[in-house]
Amino acid sequence: MSCQVKLFEINQVLSKQNKIQSISQGESQLFIGYQNSTIDSYNILQQQNYQLKLQKQFPQQKQGGLFTKSYLEQIKEFNGNVIAIIDGALLYYNGQTLEKIDTLIEKQCVNFTINEFIPHKVLAITKKKEALVLDFDQKTFSFKGIKERINLTEIPLIFGFVSDYIIMVNSKKEYMYSSLSKNQEFKTYNIPKNEIQPFFKIISENEIFLLISNNTGIFVTLQGELIPKSTIQLNNKPIFQINIIENYLLAFYEQNLIQIFNYCEPALIQEIQFDLEGTIKSISQSNSKISNQVIYIASLSEIKCIYTLAFDDQIQKLLLECKIEDALCLFEQHYYKITPEKQRKQNELYINASWFCIYYGKFQEAQKYLENVQKNILFDVRQYIEILNTEQDMQILIDKINENKKKSKENTLQNNQAKNQILQFLIFICKSERDYYLKYLHEQNKTFEFFISPHTFKNYIPNMSQNNSKQILQVIDFNLLKYIFMSENIRYELEYLLSQNNLQISPEQQQKQFIELIQLAQDKLQQSLPLLSKFYEYFSKYIDALNMWKEKAEKNEKNQNLIKQAIENTIRILKETKKEAFIIQYLPWVLQQDLKKAYQVFTIMDPEQFYPSLILRFLDEVPNIDQEEVKCEYLQTILMNFKYNDQSLHNKLCEYFINQLFQQFDKTYCFQDVRDSVRSLQQIDKYYELLSFLQNSNSQYDAEQILSLIKDSWLHQHQIYILSKLEKHEIALQKLILLENFEEARSYCLNDSKKLIPILFKTYLKIQQEEKASSEKRNLYSQKALEVLQQFSEFEEVNPVDIVDLIPNDWNFSDSQNNILAIFLQQALSETLHKKRQVKCTKNASEVSLLDNTLKVVHAKKAYITFYNDRKCAVCNKGILNTIFGLFPNGVVAHQSCISKNINICPQTQQDFKKTFKYV
Repeated sequence: MSCQVKLFEINQVLSKQNKIQSISQGESQLFIGYQNSTIDSYNILQQQNYQLKLQKQFPQQKQGGLFTKSYLEQIKEFNGNVIAIIDGALLYYNGQTLEKIDTLIEKQCVNFTINEFIPHKVLAITKKKEALVLDFDQKTFSFKGIKERINLTEIPLIFGFVSDYIIMVNSKKEYMYSSLSKNQEFKTYNIPKNEIQPFFKIISENEIFLLISNNTGIFVTLQGELIPKSTIQLNNKPIFQINIIENYLLAFYEQNLIQIFNYCEPALIQEIQFDLEGTIKSISQSNSKISNQVIYIASLSEIKCIYTLAFDDQIQKLLLECKIEDALCLFEQHYYKITPEKQRKQNELYINASWFCIYYGKFQEAQKYLENVQKNILFDVRQYIEILNTEQDMQILIDKINENKKKSKENTLQNNQAKNQILQFLIFICKSERDYYLKYLHEQNKTFEFFISPHTFKNYIPNMSQNNSKQILQVIDFNLLKYIFMSENIRYELEYLLSQNNLQISPEQQQKQFIELIQLAQDKLQQSLPLLSKFYEYFSKYIDALNMWKEKAEKNEKNQNLIKQAIENTIRILKETKKEAFIIQYLPWVLQQDLKKAYQVFTIMDPEQFYPSLILRFLDEVPNIDQEEVKCEYLQTILMNFKYNDQSLHNKLCEYFINQLFQQFDKTYCFQDVRDSVRSLQQIDKYYELLSFLQNSNSQYDAEQILSLIKDSWLHQHQIYILSKLEKHEIALQKLILLENFEEARSYCLNDSKKLIPILFKTYLKIQQEEKASSEKRNLYSQKALEVLQQFSEFEEVNPVDIVDLIPNDWNFSDSQNNILAIFLQQALSETLHKKRQVKCTKNASEVSLLDNTLKVVHAKKAYITFYNDRKCAVCNKGILNTIFGLFPNGVVAHQSCISKNINICPQTQQDFKKTFKYV
């Protein structure tokens, strides 16, 4: 991640110095060595941007004294003291007094370094091409002398000492290494050489950064194995030194240029071109973790320092300027390793960033950063919603947003525009967070810990006693509804939220808040009554919803659409609640407005809960309705829908139907007289509703009682059905024949039972004999009777003997009109004879089959056996001849005395032959 953020600052700390040769930094001191052998000790003022304050100055000594006419080549701070090369000698001095403590090497010392990770070891290079390892005793606080001596082939151009490894660059500009513990000879790294300026920097105990061709930096292990990490491309200018501060790699060039890279995710993040009197002479950095945040750079006459800017201050500054991406970039560079600490800090940064985005009116960005917050480190959504829940709070925030926009020269927001954006943001975070807490709704013992941003709009103090899911959701849902009512997109958001059916607002526990919501709903939803009704219903405020619909309908009598809507919603609520009190109170109004729609309410009035006797009495008291019609519909609904078995109610329903029909045509009307009118009457609902009810298998009416009500009326279809139900078939057929419904009479016999055909024949003859009409009618009935014989003569139910008994004595078989009768009798006699013959044949065949089976049994019971002198009893094994014996069907022979009491059981196999031949 690359960003334009100033990470380091460079300042001058000393100037006009006299020929500085070397500097070295300790934990709180900087030692400056001059070419004339003078050394100054300065305190590092960390709180004042690492300025220096002179602590002690050691002037050049006179003849025979310390540093007299000597040349100081190099100094290094070592455990608060100083190691210096003076005229080729490696000397060890007290850091406070600069009194000589020890001479470590007498002469010919060319260079030395301190072990990077074992600070009590020193490596020195001599002109004799030797590498000497000096060991420091931390108990006696003195050097033990030369511990190891390694012969070199040449004096290295660059060398380093880390753990027990010596790393160096030879004259051929090859990188080499050797392990002291393994007594290894120097080995060459198998990497490309840098022919111009080889250089390396020890990063850790097992990682080195080194330059190969084209000044490309790579990372390798101490043994030269390539570490899979991106390369770093350095400038081609001559390099003076490379240092590390935290995860930053600083390359110092001789032309007063510093390049800063993130070496964990290699990328150039800053370049600093600085002024320095002369070229760089020495660079120093402390190995202490406390003071290694600063590097001092010295020329012959000037010292400057480069240090990291305070991370938290940088982040805060970027947030205040709403440069969120730069702040995140800086964060990634600072926390380059993925750890729980990084995740926690990153989430806190996202939450803080969201507030500064809000202050600049960048709500989409604030929303994005909050989406990035991982749920294992929660932000308390209440810090947003509980301090931005009034119009006044929002106006203050809008003023702050516009003030910041003016500072950044951006267009300000209109109040309505800004308010809508704030509300959309708040609605989003409420919906997002409630989805999370709903997962833990039933875990009442689970509580949450939150990060509260110090940058909230107003001071927010969380209530630590209300940290379980339900308590948090109650706050979220209350404020979410408020924001929805305050927003422009009320309908969509509210419908969606109510459809979830999981709001945690409790009107009983949050009375004050709920009253506020009710007032908001009433103010904002006057033009959306169905939604207001749905809001009431969601919180079980059904009486409010019902009153609202009734009042609106009564106040707008001419608005048919509104009245229709009110009726439909009232019916819906009554059906959903199924509460008797609501039905008693609001059903009369619905009945008065629209009877047919009101009937829907009857479908939920279970007679086990709503006693029919009380409901019928209640309906009698409802004014301005057709009470008989309504009661009829009510009874029909409960009896059919709920299969309520109360015969008195079934009879009463029939009576309602019959009375309504007789109101149109009097019962005494003759069917023939009102034939045409009845045909049109049959088209009305009640005619077929009554017929359907009578025919319904679940109807429990008293057939005799109902028949008495419609007897001798024009409701002939209903009479026919009841007569059929009472098995008064002859009367039913007689009515059909008299009405000349011959085809219906024929169907009646076929549908009910074929046994009715003789009755149909008999009825025709009876009417024919009793008919007082013309001979034409008598001939018609005779003809119909003969047609019955002709059509159904093959039916076994038509017994010729019975038919002959019914034939009138005055019928002449020789008459041409009675040919049908003669043919019927001839055919019937033939069929009867055939049937008798079939019965006789079947009987004879059965007897033959029985005899055949009997023969098979006899043969099955036989057993053939040959006797010899050696034939023995199957039981006692004695001879069988000259004795009485028994023979079984399976060939077993035994003395009669040896056979068990049951002679049906074989004494050898125990087979029971009685059972064997039982079904044979």
